[in-house]
Amino acid sequence: MKQIKNILLLFMILLTLGSCSFYSPKPDRYYFNKMEPIEWKDEYVFSATWYPSQIQVWNSKTNKLEHTYELCTDNENWVNNKSRYMDVFCMSVINKCIWFVGVGLQTSLIRLEVETGEMKYIDLDFVPEEVVAISEGNNGKGAIVVASYADPRFGVKVNVLDTEGNILVKSDIEFYRIDMHSLKNCFYEDGNYYVPCCEDYDNTSENLVKTKVIRLVDKNECFITDVSTEKILNKQLPEKFFSGELEEFSSTVSLTTCKSATNRFMEVLLIFDTNEKTCVDERYLYKVNSLKNWDVEYTGIRFAKEYSKSMFSVAEYEDNIFITGRVLCDDPEGFSGLEIGMYPATGGEEIKRCRLPEGNQLYCHMTEDATWFSKNLFEYIDHPYPEKPEWNTNTTAGIYKLDYKTKQVYEFNADGSYKILPWILP
Repeated sequence: MKQIKNILLLFMILLTLGSCSFYSPKPDRYYFNKMEPIEWKDEYVFSATWYPSQIQVWNSKTNKLEHTYELCTDNENWVNNKSRYMDVFCMSVINKCIWFVGVGLQTSLIRLEVETGEMKYIDLDFVPEEVVAISEGNNGKGAIVVASYADPRFGVKVNVLDTEGNILVKSDIEFYRIDMHSLKNCFYEDGNYYVPCCEDYDNTSENLVKTKVIRLVDKNECFITDVSTEKILNKQLPEKFFSGELEEFSSTVSLTTCKSATNRFMEVLLIFDTNEKTCVDERYLYKVNSLKNWDVEYTGIRFAKEYSKSMFSVAEYEDNIFITGRVLCDDPEGFSGLEIGMYPATGGEEIKRCRLPEGNQLYCHMTEDATWFSKNLFEYIDHPYPEKPEWNTNTTAGIYKLDYKTKQVYEFNADGSYKILPWILP
């Protein structure tokens, strides 16, 4: 009897297993492996958007949207989470190819060739976090720098690739308590790649900052060099840092590099607590002449406000410098998007500012006379994270343009129609 029960039990188990259908999701490259080829035009500017994820191709002469790469298999069902989609995490364009980190079921480094539509997935031994194209890299042939998340406890993995995806430099950088605030904007100088960083320690006025430079040399080689506080800050800190007004620094100095059409810049971010228990951040803009010899110049520009704003791009034209970044927190208007600040090139306070609603930091396209900023297509209605998300699907594709010569900021629609956005006093 017991034997019969065991046989019946085994039969029921086998029957149950046989009736089950196991779901094995296909990788992202199965759904996104080929795009429509388009003829390359030098007047193209590119944009990326979330909600849903798209890469857009705009014509800088007509100001019209010419082509859209959809990274969603069904936009309508995507709203209800019933479709396969891939987010663009960051993006760069070089040699008629779009390089981006795509995040779907996997996180992949992808090369999209515009003229063929081919999508090449680059095999890496780490999860990519950042990617940037350096046109002067690889001895002027162009290079792609891709990196993992930089963890202050363990380190970071960095690969430098040629424009075909072959590895030029492969570094597994081990470190402890080093803050790599912006690895993607490393500099190419004298055949090497340089990345500024800081020690990740709380600081006092007596021990303000310990700066380092990572030099990527060749496969599996890198060197970390210490830089003195005087060289990084050039004694431009306000007196209050040494007056006892500050109780402590809540974070180390963070370094963010940014390249304009003619110069390289670096932001020095100081986050600290006052004796009144108020958290404040102050940002200083430096021009970088050399990271090899750590030759930096303070521009005289300090951008500190009642709310925090990142430094995403820097542009300069004649007597003005334009700093654009995402409004991060504590904005009294609850604004979401990018903000352009106009500053005198000789240094000084912000002259005026212009806000770009739903502008994002996925990518900006810089030309000789303008910077084009991406704009999200869809947006949340009311609260950004409701329990049941609702989407405003009535918005149309758009892009922002900052014209250096006229100092005008335009918001273009897909058909080329536009409006001029106002500058407001700080």
